[in-house]
Formats: sequence, structure tokens, C-alpha cells
Amino acid sequence: MSARARARRAQPAALALLLVLGLPVLAAAHVGSPDVFFDGQAGPYRVMVQVQPPDVVPGTARVLVHSDPDVQEVALRPLYFETGREGAARPDHAARVSAGVPAFAGQVWLMEFGSASVEVEVRGGRGSGRVVVPVPALATARRGMQRGLGLVLALLGLALVAGAVAIVRAGAVDAIGADAPVPGRRGRNVVLFTGALVALSLVGGQRWWGAVDRQYLRHMYRPPPLAPVVRDGVLHLAVDTRSWDETHAGGFLPDHGKLMHLFLVRAEPGDDAFAHLHPVESPAGGFDSALPPLPGGRYRVFADVVRADGLAETLTGEAVLRAPAAGAVARGFPVDPDDSWHAGPVAPGPTQALADGSTMAWEQGAAPLTSGALTELRFTVKDAAGRPAALEPYMGMAGHAAVLRDDASVFVHLHPVGTVSMAAQDAFARRMGEASGMQHGALDASGVVSFPYSFPRPGRYRLWVQVKRAGAVQTGVFDTAVN
Repeated sequence: MSARARARRAQPAALALLLVLGLPVLAAAHVGSPDVFFDGQAGPYRVMVQVQPPDVVPGTARVLVHSDPDVQEVALRPLYFETGREGAARPDHAARVSAGVPAFAGQVWLMEFGSASVEVEVRGGRGSGRVVVPVPALATARRGMQRGLGLVLALLGLALVAGAVAIVRAGAVDAIGADAPVPGRRGRNVVLFTGALVALSLVGGQRWWGAVDRQYLRHMYRPPPLAPVVRDGVLHLAVDTRSWDETHAGGFLPDHGKLMHLFLVRAEPGDDAFAHLHPVESPAGGFDSALPPLPGGRYRVFADVVRADGLAETLTGEAVLRAPAAGAVARGFPVDPDDSWHAGPVAPGPTQALADGSTMAWEQGAAPLTSGALTELRFTVKDAAGRPAALEPYMGMAGHAAVLRDDASVFVHLHPVGTVSMAAQDAFARRMGEASGMQHGALDASGVVSFPYSFPRPGRYRLWVQVKRAGAVQTGVFDTAVN
């Protein structure tokens, strides 16, 4: 039984565990979809890992691991790019979801901001294996206190202060004896002094907490601004080389052989034009990409990059294309051979016709899609004669997919191995002094390509699924509703 099939079989128990743990359904990796997915090898074992990073730091990352049936133990521990395994916490053992189900759940603490990962170590009858899954340790939320709880705590604090003052006054008065002169005056002086001291302590505590809060706000993740500008058929992207914490990140790492994966989606009249481009570094700084002959309109821009420390980011912006632009290509501007685009209406139904006469079918199954549920997005490509299509590697993968919610609150770039960045995993592997272990996703002779994913929230989504045949990239477009 494959890891994906086991994941489907373990779905009910896993979802029950997630509800018990109180895992958030709405979260953030890419845009509005923070969960990290990895489907690959940990030594001799096939594992599918889902990590839900915390939205506040320090915080706990929840980890769900589907494994081969003969896996007996799973251990988890956090690793940071800056420190590696030196000084890392001891591994924590994950608990089996339920008897007879090859799935384990656990959590790890992410105590510091920065580029982090979760090391998954599995043990069983065939020995042991481990894999590092990059997980960003970034604060994306600031938790406020509920008004009712704040009122209760304020009343308890006042009672505590009043009690402390009363105790100090009683001690001061009793210490001088009942026959001593003016015990009442001494008691009043003690009350005033103690009250002033407590008030100063509260003011100092408030100022200290304000400083801590301001420091936390400074460390909250803010994607660097992306400023798309269109000139003479070239889209220029000014990308800040500083990382989210205002320090210089040392440039970018190529992921799938590209420094940037750029996605353009026409927002008006309704996500009907799409491009997957790979800009080159501009001599003036930033990135440049020749625009394909897309229809004019306002486009949403999503740019995937990986910092030198392994931190993967998706930068966002907007660009306006006035008319179909191909002038830069005519002038000899370099075009990446892996660039692809698609424009036109989407036909209803689970089967879409591709540009080369083949078809792509989404094998959704009978069960409706549900937010928060680990899902296998499985697509089958057949040639014009109805036979399984021969697929070629597309940037080292069997396929690529982009998922967009209709209000653009969710965007994610998927691969058959999940959402993890190959460049980030390779960077961590080099930092740990070992081989990456990342597999590019083997080609299926039956023309099948699949992607592990969990839709973060209900709504309507559009999917662009890309495969390569006979040297040309083919794009299938699908619409779906998630309950």
C-alpha cells in the first residue's frame, strides 16, 4: 500500500486527533496556506509529513506523520539553520494515532525566530532513517487577551494589591505594640509608602511589557515589498535583498534550477489568464521577465524565492498589462524555456482538453473536498487516442500545480513531493553535513501525477496543473468547491 493510500485510510483517525489537539484550520506557508507538506523517503521508509507551524513564536508546531506499516517509532525535533544540530533539543517521540494505523502525531517547540526545520526520524524493522522538513519559525499573529479574562485578572490583581498593603500595614502596626504612641499615623504612612511602591512596580512592569510587545511586533513576519513595473514588454520586479528581520539575507538560492518562480493570474474578469515564468536577475537589481502574449488587464503577482538561509517566501504584488505584450521577445530578450502560460475560459467538469490534443482528468473520487483534510490531488493525462500519456520531467518534477482561492486569500505552489522547497531542504542538508534525501518525484508510466495538500479554508478554488509532453508544457485548469 502506498503512503498516499495509507494517508487516506488513516484520514478519519488523523482528523479526530487534529481536532483534539485544537489545530487551527486557517493558517499561513505561501499565501494563506502555512501548512508544510512533504511526501518522500526517510531512509528506507516512505513518509508523508504534515507540519502546522505556530503563528506566534515561541510556539508549538504540530506534526502528523503517515508512514510505512512496519515503522515502530517516530521521533521529532526542531533544528535551526544558524545552529544546526549543535545545541538542538532532544528528540520527542510522536504518539501513534491509533492501533493498527501507520500514522504518528506530535509537536515540537519553536523558540526562536528564523529559518527552522523539523527533523523526522523513523525506526522499524528495516533500520532507521530521517529527513529534515523545512518549516519557517515566523510570527504572523499577535494574540490579544479576551475582555472578560482581562477584567477578571484586573479584579484579582486589585485584590492582591489590597491584600499586600493590608498585610504590610498590619505588620508595621503590630510591630510597635498596642501601647506605642500614634500607631494609626504609622499605619497610614506605611499604607502610603507601600501603595506608592506597588504603583511604581506596576508602572515599571507595564513599561517592560510594552517594550517586550514592541520587540515582538518588530519581529513579526512582513514579506518584503514586491514592486512590479511593466516597461516595453518586460516585467521588472524590485525585490528587497534584506530578510524579514531587516538583516541582509545574502541573496537567493535556485529552486528547481530557478532563482524565482513567478506566477501571474489575471484578476479581471476572473482568473482566466495564467503564466508561470522564471525571471532572470537584472543588472540594475531585482528580476526581469519577458511577458508572454497575455491579454491585458490587472494581474495578481506571486513570486516564490528561497533566501540563502533556506527561508522560502512568497512575495505578492499587482501589475497592469495594457495589451498583449511580446515586444521584448521580438527584441531578443532572453526567455526561459520552462516559461508557460494559458488563457481562455475553463470548461466545467473534471476532464480538460490540453493544447496538444491530450486530456487531463482530475480523479476526485466520491467524497467531497473538505478544508483541513489531507488530500491527494490526483490527475491522469491521456493522449489523443485515450492511452496513458508519456510525461517528461518538468523542472525535475513530474508536474507542478498552483492553487488559488477566488478571493486571492490563498495561493500555493505544489509539487508531487509536497510544498517543501527543494532548495531549502538542500540548504539544511548541507548545513547538517549530509545528503538532502529529497527526491524529485518519479514519473508515472500511467500518465498520473499527484500532489499532497490540505485546503486551509472552505470556498471556491481554481487549480492550474502543469505537465510536460514532447518538450512542451501543458496546462490543465480546474475549478472546485471546498466544504
